[in-house]
Amino acid sequence: MTARELLSKLKEIMEEERKLLLSFPINEIERFERIQEEKRELLLKISSFEIEELEKEKELLKELQSLNRTISALIVNGISFFEDLERELFGEKTTYTSGKEGNLFKRRV
Repeated sequence: MTARELLSKLKEIMEEERKLLLSFPINEIERFERIQEEKRELLLKISSFEIEELEKEKELLKELQSLNRTISALIVNGISFFEDLERELFGEKTTYTSGKEGNLFKRRV
């Protein structure tokens, strides 16, 4: 496969991951795990290409970077949501994130 084909496949997988995260994937954990494995395998293949080959696909790389930022934000907000829920149910205790920054679900400062 060419670098363009692998990057396009990665984009498809990341778009599916974004859609899955938007739909709150609690019932689709296995699919989410398969997506992570597919991404890892693709990234390993992509890493074998020379930089010059990848630089030819700047637009596609920018799209992947944007998708990655969106996915990261969705994951962080999901974790924050569950931490807030846990805090409300069981009281204050150590959680995964540090600080009291606002997130998509909680706008308190």
